[in-house]
Order: sequence, then C-alpha cells, then structure tokens
Amino acid sequence: DQMCVLLGCDESRLDFLLKEEDFLSVKLGGFKPRCEGVRYYPLGEEEKRKTARLAETAKDFLAGRGKYFDFFTEFSSLPAFAARGEGTRVVHGYLTPCGNAFAADAADYLPDALLAAYARTGVNGLWMHGVLSSLSPYPFKPALSANYHENREKLKALIRRAARFGVRIYLYFNEPRCLDIASFSDLSLAGQRQGEYAALCSSRGETEKYLYDAVYDLVKEIPDLGGIITITMSENLTHCNSQQTRNCPRCKNIPAEELASRVNNVIARAVRESGAKTEVIANLWGWSPLMGWSEAQTLRGVDLLDKDVS
Repeated sequence: DQMCVLLGCDESRLDFLLKEEDFLSVKLGGFKPRCEGVRYYPLGEEEKRKTARLAETAKDFLAGRGKYFDFFTEFSSLPAFAARGEGTRVVHGYLTPCGNAFAADAADYLPDALLAAYARTGVNGLWMHGVLSSLSPYPFKPALSANYHENREKLKALIRRAARFGVRIYLYFNEPRCLDIASFSDLSLAGQRQGEYAALCSSRGETEKYLYDAVYDLVKEIPDLGGIITITMSENLTHCNSQQTRNCPRCKNIPAEELASRVNNVIARAVRESGAKTEVIANLWGWSPLMGWSEAQTLRGVDLLDKDVS
C-alpha cells in the first residue's frame, strides 16, 4: 500500500509496472519481501549533523555539473552526421519510458529539439516498448486494452512529428504476453506456467488468432509505423517455450526454435496482409546458449523464419 502511495498509483497500475515495465518483477527478484511500514519521525540533533555533513561532502562532487535533471539543453553543440548509404540507424530514446510509453506525453520524453538532435547525429529510427494489449483489443482480459484507441492516437501523433525530422518509429514487441492465471476464463488456454502467470498456450488456435488480429488491426490503422522489433527468447514469459523450464503439456516437446519462429511469422503475415510497409525485425540475441539453444537450433530457427522477416 505504501508503494502505491509513493508511486501515486493503484494496485492494478503497480501490477502492470512490475509485469510489463521491462519485466521489473524479474529484476527485483520475483517476490516482495515482508517489510514493516515506513513511518516519518523528525531528525534528532545527531542525525541533523550527519545530514549536514553528507550534504557538504556531496556538494563538492556536484559543483559545476549543471542543474539537477537538466538533460539535453545544449543541442547546438552536437556535431552533424554525414550519412553513409541508406542504412537503418535505430536507438532507444534516452528519456523514453519502458512498458506503455503512451501513458505519458511523448513531447516530454521526445521533444522536437531532441528529435532534431538525433537526426543531426545520423539516427533515423527510434524504438520504444510496445505492449500489444495496450495498443489493440485484448479479448482475454478486455480491461487491459481499455485505452488502446487513445494510445494509438498518441502513437500516430509521434510518428507524424518524428517524420518531420526524417525519423521513423519502431515498436519493440515481446509477445504474446503472459496473463495472471486468475484472469483466465478458460484454463485450458493456459500453457506454460510461471508462478502466478501462464502463457497463452502456443498450441491453441485462439492464441495465434489473437496475435494476428492484434498486429493486423494495429498496422492497418497505422501503416506508417516504421517497424516492429521482436524478441522471442528472453526473461519474459511469452510463448510456451520462451523459458528453459517447460511445463505446458501441449507444447513442452515442441522445439523452442519452432515456437519462436512461429511468433515472428504470424506477425510478419499480419503486416504483409494488412498492406502496411512496416518492417518486421527479429532480434535474435536470445536464440543462443544464454537460453539453452545450440548453434544448430539457431540456424534452424532462421531457416524457419518468413522471408519477409529481417
């Protein structure tokens, strides 16, 4: 309850932050330790002296370093970039949030001055996290997609604004996201389980239909989206074999490279059949020994990819 007060949110928003904001729950250890509530009390005289001493010590290190949180104020000092060829040069915006980036105003984290500065240094693409359930209808828990129309409008506005600087917007997808088990109306749709969450089973047609429909609907309405960058093997539970521990009775014996390629291919097919020119880029950093893959698996996974996937 105090975390909610500190962050100015309710429990459902806190749950979203922990699950979707760059899988924060994994990075925090996957559990919440039992802690007593934090209570304010005024400092005693000795504590005041220690605080003053700490302030004096820190002041020496901070001297001459500008104002606190005063980022990107000297854009004019950035050198111009001489483009060599037509390569794609995509970075993540320094201030761009993880999770649902469209819960915030893009003008705050990607102001025009910063877009211009990126363009001058040769950047022609910016990627940000895209949570598909916040950008398209989510049939398994509709409340998660309640604001998808609003989020799409914000995405369109950002795409138009970035285009003025020759910069395209890319969404990073780690999909289909898992769902808390309590929210499954049909438990037979639950696949790989991990704690209180389960994947939408990769062997069920409903899962593939959702992924196709959600991507198709998004890029059909927003064909100017520069690209979709996928990661299909990571800390996040997505398809049933996206983790090394496997317990889905239907999918556990299917090679991981088949399921990972299938996710990319469904997305690529949805984009192609929508008529959008959005590029689909498979980031293969997890197709490696890090996630228990052999080199032969990686090469087979690449062979299984749709030829439209970069």
